[in-house]
Amino acid sequence: MRQLLTVVLLSVLSAGLKPAFAANQAEILFKGTLVTPPPCSIDNNQIIHVPFGDRLSIKKVSDGIYRKDVPYNLVCENTAGRDWKLMLSVRGTLATFDTTDKATVATSSGNPGNLGVKILRNGQAFPFDSPIEVSLSAMPRIEAVLVQRPNIELVEGPFEATVTLRAEYL
Repeated sequence: MRQLLTVVLLSVLSAGLKPAFAANQAEILFKGTLVTPPPCSIDNNQIIHVPFGDRLSIKKVSDGIYRKDVPYNLVCENTAGRDWKLMLSVRGTLATFDTTDKATVATSSGNPGNLGVKILRNGQAFPFDSPIEVSLSAMPRIEAVLVQRPNIELVEGPFEATVTLRAEYL
């Protein structure tokens, strides 16, 4: 009986003791201004042709000797007074054999799956879909080098590969 009385008494006392919480709230207002970034044009929006030539030895592709500059001209409107970052990136169908650099476009014809064109920026691999910040006053050198899947023999014939060079302000 004494235990029952203690339990009932504790229940009655604890029922009246509720912690007091103060309710606070705050509104959050989001504001901003949308603006259109300045337009840029690479080579007047024309295709940039990089001919490797018609007499490339299939036995020397693996040596990396077939290397060409990618001549491009980037023109962007003035961004004075604005804090824009000019970004440059490259995109294409990645060659399945380039699992390290992720900078080689697969050829769409001629040795498909075995021949590719690796894109370089200032002599280093330029990974696809990895924008870099650049300056109009010091644009990077872009190069293309023929590469092949290791330990295969290429076959004679023409080849073609395409990438997209993209410039945009962020």
